[in-house]
Amino acid sequence: MNRPGLSLIEVMVVLALVAWALATTLPFMGTFQKTETLRVVGHDVFLTMIRARHRAQTEERGAAWGVALLSGSYVLYAGASYSERVPAYDEMHAVSAVVFSGLSDVTFRRLSGEPVAAGTVTITHRAGGSSAITVNDAGQLSIE
Repeated sequence: MNRPGLSLIEVMVVLALVAWALATTLPFMGTFQKTETLRVVGHDVFLTMIRARHRAQTEERGAAWGVALLSGSYVLYAGASYSERVPAYDEMHAVSAVVFSGLSDVTFRRLSGEPVAAGTVTITHRAGGSSAITVNDAGQLSIE
């Protein structure tokens, strides 16, 4: 007697195909996610530094502007340094899965837009891989 539906063998073949597809794509998804996290965080920090430099050059709020790179976040702030900032103007951005090293506070001087200290910020993903943002003495930014 023929009954409508799937046989046990057909279900097992479909499940085997799905398992094979997952097994071959999951390793690539982890790499993709790590790469994208680094790219997005690096791009966002880079653009935030450009905003800080622009605000310092235009003397927005009559202050120098900078970006503080903290554990689990970075902050766009108004002031001569993060410790001397005006907290009311802070723009905090939370990040996960990455760690910042190198410069921890990038402050741009009023009008000139030059940094108080030149150097590099390295963004490292906890699962491996990194990207770097370099600030030169003239305040020019580059990302790798």
